[in-house]
Amino acid sequence: MDRSKQLRADLQLLLITFCWGISYVFTNLCLREMSPMMLLAYRFLIGFFAVALIFRKNLLHLNKITFKYSLVCAASLFVTYATVTYGQLYTTSTKASFLCALTTILTPILAFFVLKQKQDKSLIIAVVICFVGIVLMTLSEGFILDRTELKGDILCIICAVTYAINLLTVEKSVRTEGVDAVGLGASQLLIVGLLNLTAAAVKRELVLPKDPAVWGMVLVLSLLCTALAMVLQPVAQMHTTASHVGVIYALEPVFSAIAAMLILHEFMSFQNYIGAALMLISILIMEIDWSKIKKRAG
Repeated sequence: MDRSKQLRADLQLLLITFCWGISYVFTNLCLREMSPMMLLAYRFLIGFFAVALIFRKNLLHLNKITFKYSLVCAASLFVTYATVTYGQLYTTSTKASFLCALTTILTPILAFFVLKQKQDKSLIIAVVICFVGIVLMTLSEGFILDRTELKGDILCIICAVTYAINLLTVEKSVRTEGVDAVGLGASQLLIVGLLNLTAAAVKRELVLPKDPAVWGMVLVLSLLCTALAMVLQPVAQMHTTASHVGVIYALEPVFSAIAAMLILHEFMSFQNYIGAALMLISILIMEIDWSKIKKRAG
């Protein structure tokens, strides 16, 4: 593998991961001026139009089977973003990012039970460590249930579950004959955006942000965290290794925690940080290709 191309790809993925990390903080700030549904409508519709400009040929020639599968995939994606965005109304951005990172652990578990895909033994170790991490993250000092943030924590865990379902659904969809992967991804953005816009209209939450800074954050969420990620991610992953991708993606909650401390002045308890560290370790256990490391050591 070309080292220069791999380095460029790793840096591109690092940029995407950084954008995803700070998206929790920007979401938190935007929610001070608009509802979760309105924010998601802006994010996905602006993101869709940006992607449509680049891949207009794919959308102009979108076939029925691609659109049918995009409806199925969009359903889980809609729930994913609705739960994490509403979750941030009740919990901190830092906790939200770590709890949503559970997708890394939940995806192979669902793949094992639902799709009967064989998994490495490291999954058991990762699940145990991750469970301990969740307990330490969601309980306050003295292992007392923190009811003030419990609703938000549960919503973020639901987000991790539905995103794992979305990833497996998309994986199965793009392997179906006749399905265009780019068209599927872009259609998901449009459908989720329209669903949120409709929900915001029904709840009479349609609003235009007045603060230019909020518009700036909405554009970052739409163009960098959504549109750019969709375009850049598959291209970058072609020029690097799966283990590199896994380690880089594991940095998402780390970037979020740093941004939350610097911008929102969010600080967790020592117990919460231990829990976050354990969750990060479990993610790394799942993402690193240990068989290749053993071969190199041998």
